[in-house]
This record gives sequence, structure tokens and C-alpha cells, in this order.
Amino acid sequence: MPAGLPKYIETFNLQFEQMKEALKVAESEKDKEYVKGQIQELYRLIEMHVQSLRRIQRLIKEFAAREKVPSSADSGPEPKPEMDEKSRGELTSFLKSLKISETDLQTLRQRGWEMITAGDWDDALSALTRTVELAPDDVRSLVLLGWAYSGKEMYEKAEEIHAHVLEREPEHAMALVNLGYISLKRCNYRDAIQFLSKVMKQDSDSTALIYAHYYMGLVYMERKMLEDAVGFLKKTVEMAPNLLEAYYNLGLVYERLGESEKAVNIWQDIVAIDPGDKWAQMAGKQLESVGDSNPEPEESKQGEFSP
Repeated sequence: MPAGLPKYIETFNLQFEQMKEALKVAESEKDKEYVKGQIQELYRLIEMHVQSLRRIQRLIKEFAAREKVPSSADSGPEPKPEMDEKSRGELTSFLKSLKISETDLQTLRQRGWEMITAGDWDDALSALTRTVELAPDDVRSLVLLGWAYSGKEMYEKAEEIHAHVLEREPEHAMALVNLGYISLKRCNYRDAIQFLSKVMKQDSDSTALIYAHYYMGLVYMERKMLEDAVGFLKKTVEMAPNLLEAYYNLGLVYERLGESEKAVNIWQDIVAIDPGDKWAQMAGKQLESVGDSNPEPEESKQGEFSP
């Protein structure tokens, strides 16, 4: 155990070793299942600590950047509190063999989705990768993992995951929407329209339907077909009034159409709804430079609406 690590890390290692020994000597299936449940609980507890530490680390980095505090690169290598390779391998292998309940799986998916909506791409990718390790056949977890890869702009990996999903469920709406988004980012508008139109025809998943309309609005916005863009963005806002990024881009389209008054009203509404939101801050900047004739569009990376 490296010197200087928090006591709880040593405690986690000790608990894991004790649980492994308990599993070896367990005689009945009931006792074995109990120990497996304890290992699952330990894993979840460690995961909670890891996510909390990463958030604190990110806040420190942001503060350091603002205040010009020297980074860890200036003060030598950063210690990495990890269990040894053998223990990590045993834990990973064992956890893959555990059966996870649907309730626990739903909790993990929700946690991953919350990270996606917050734009915490690294945390989302890490958490959802672990979720898929625990439930490799869970389609919804796979789709969310694909969204996380898209948020990190790792489009090939995202496409690979969604292709796997569509082999099993060819009409999966969220996978199709994400492929539409990836096509939009690659300026492959024809494919984007095909994917998104397919979701709109299904009308089976409310969240997918919202994003299908939103991304379609961005497609037509990029193609400078502004009247069509207005139609899709207005529909998006009707379905999801709290999707401020869609409302913001609707303002941009109106500005490009020469309807500055509508644009200003929209941006003022956004600022009033949630002044601390990043889209409200961007709307505020547009209001400051309202004389600009062609403000640049700001596209979502992925999934900043929580259903």
C-alpha cells in the first residue's frame, strides 16, 4: 500500500480480501450468494467514492486554471491509488459473473444519464463502461455508453456500439438518434436526415423524439434552410420547454431570418428561466452583441436534456 493514501483505501482492500476468502470457504449456495451481494455493495461504495473524488479533482483543476495555481505537472508525478494488478483482475472477472438486479441496473443507468446531461463526459464514460461490464447484454446501458462516446467525440467507437445494438434491435430509437447526431457532426446531412426521420416515424420513445426534432432543426440550420429549421426547433421547444439549447438555437435562426425582435425575446426568456445555465449565459452574450447580423451557431454535444 503506497504511503500517504487515505485510510479508507486500505480498508477497501482489506474488506475485498476478506470477502474473497469468505467466498472460498462458503459451503452453501445461500452463503455464497450473500458474499457476492456484499462484494457488489463494496463495488458500488467504491464507485461512489471514485465519482466524488473525480468531481472534486475537476473543481480543483478549474479553480487552478482561473487562479493560475501550478498544476500537478509542476510538482512532480501524481500518485495513483490503485489496487494491485492481480486484485483488480480478480475483482473485474468476478464482478462480470455476478447477476445484477434490474433495480440496481436502472440506478446505474440513471446515474450515467445524469452525467451525460451535465456534460461530465469522462465520468459518464467511466461509469457506463462499468455498468456494461456488469450487464453486457443490457441494450439501454450500451446505448448510453454510445452517447457518452459521442460526447467525447469518439464517433467510431460510438458507431460500433450502436451497430451492435441495431443488430439486436433494428428500430432502437435512441441508437438511431445518436447515429443521426454523429452524421450531423460529420456534415453528412443526408444520412442524418434518414436516421432522424426514421425515429420520427416510429413515435415510440419520447426522449428520442425530442432529440430527433432538435437535431433535424440543426441539420436544416446548417444547410441554411432556415424556415424548415424554425419548424423543427419550435416543435422541440413545445415538447421539451426545459431544453434551453434548442430554444437558444431557435433564437439564432430568427436572427438569421432578420427577425431580431423574436430572437431577442427568446434570449431574454432563457436568461430569465435559469440565469446560471450555460445556455442562458450564451444568450446573454448574444443580447450584448445583438447588432451582429450573423451570430455563430452553438450546437449541443449530446443529451443535455433530462427526461
